[in-house]
Amino acid sequence: MKKKVLFVLPHMTGGGAERVTAILANKLVDKNCEVHIHTLITDDSFYYLRPEIKQSSDGVSVNRRNKITLLFCESFGFIKSMFSVLHKIKSEKYDIVISFFIETDVIVYLCKILGCNFMEVHSERNDPWQRSKMFKKIRCHIYKKCDKLVCQSKAVSDYFDFVEMGKKYIISNPIDKEKIPDRIAKHSKKIVSVARLFEQKNYPLLIKSFSLVCNEFPGYTLNIYGDGILYDSLLKMINELNLNERVFLHGAKKNVMKLISDAELFIMSSNYEGFPNALLEAMAIGIPVISTDFQTGVARELIGDDNGIVVPVNDEMAMSSAIRTMLNDYEKMLEMGYCNRKKCEQFYTDKIIEKWIEALEIE
Repeated sequence: MKKKVLFVLPHMTGGGAERVTAILANKLVDKNCEVHIHTLITDDSFYYLRPEIKQSSDGVSVNRRNKITLLFCESFGFIKSMFSVLHKIKSEKYDIVISFFIETDVIVYLCKILGCNFMEVHSERNDPWQRSKMFKKIRCHIYKKCDKLVCQSKAVSDYFDFVEMGKKYIISNPIDKEKIPDRIAKHSKKIVSVARLFEQKNYPLLIKSFSLVCNEFPGYTLNIYGDGILYDSLLKMINELNLNERVFLHGAKKNVMKLISDAELFIMSSNYEGFPNALLEAMAIGIPVISTDFQTGVARELIGDDNGIVVPVNDEMAMSSAIRTMLNDYEKMLEMGYCNRKKCEQFYTDKIIEKWIEALEIE
């Protein structure tokens, strides 16, 4: 008998949780599951979804002109989505409902306590230490009551020590082996970074750190891929540092892995992260990496002396020193790149999806 699985998310635009949703949903179709993805805002998906997967959306819009209209839109949108998801679960009788975000965590939890019978699955996709006190309390209450909780690292799993071990799983993000481009043999003098242009990603740190060493390495450029609200302020910083011909903001690209496959170095400068897909994908391509030591511990789990450098969060001197160390030893970077490709084999999709299948108790 087919199991019916519902994913509930705010949207399916480009992002780590959305990417994992698409990969997992596509694979569940192979497991003879009936899969439905329901989003609160829009049903457009940045990632490929198989035609067998049902998609729906509440079409909630958010007006951010001022705090009053924002509060009204969010409150109305939440109530609308709450009743929409409740009706959907009651009428379709899903076996499993999966939520990755706090907004949808609350909706799914309320559906469960209102009498719906399904396996309630939640997953922390970001740094749990960064939540507000209110959201921490809400999330902790939900996670105590849910049937399954998926964490992305041991540090995050340990954070939720109040959750019973029998219903808690550590599952890393997957890499789609088929979509990893071959490493271009002739490397360009490119340093790359891939992330949304949000405060969390701390691109000012990366740009300033690069500015401290770029004159020592003529011809090298810093290339940033991603869109976001900080585009104008970052462009202003680049102009003020006279880096117009050395630092480039390329926007979001669907073929970003291919675009960075000739780079010599990948850098992640985030203040905090869950399990960053961009870092893992760069490693899978075979690019040596530098990353900040964000609190979830993933950078320390992925990076050692043989494949990259980990630096303290928001430490400009440490970051610039790491860039200098890397660019001064090209042969070492080649060895690191090869090591990264081998290390990432454990994250290939089939291996990670099997862990999800076990957690979801699917035959």
